[in-house]
Amino acid sequence: FEVQAAFLKLTHNRITRAGVQSLCEFIRNNKRAGQIYELHLAENQIDDDGALELMQTMKELKHRYPPKREIYGKSGLQLVPVWLQLARNKIDAAALLKSLSVEGISWCGARQGSGSTRTQCPLVQFDLDQDEEDTRRPGRSGRRGHRGEDAW
Repeated sequence: FEVQAAFLKLTHNRITRAGVQSLCEFIRNNKRAGQIYELHLAENQIDDDGALELMQTMKELKHRYPPKREIYGKSGLQLVPVWLQLARNKIDAAALLKSLSVEGISWCGARQGSGSTRTQCPLVQFDLDQDEEDTRRPGRSGRRGHRGEDAW
């Protein structure tokens, strides 16, 4: 039994690292299903290790990620980063970004616009609210990032 899920909106569900491990298992085991394009996990209880594990899972599946999809105004399928919304979790942005660098996981932030000069598609694009002073405070209603189809 295969489940197709291109957009998972799981914001504000108290998801912890154990929940992320289940998501990783889902991503690994649905081999015939298409890729996930967007994963909304803001306002949960995900820590640095959980976020890193999710991105490592996608990196391991490099034959599927970053996914290809149609982009308005462009011909054919284009590589696009997976959009991960991770704002307002228990993530130390600086520590996670350092871990991504060590692991060789390519990424771009939510506020990097289409004026980017990147020549390769990053694996993930995400919003950590790293420019806010305290992302760990419960109930915080910080700004939300905006993602354009070709924002990387």
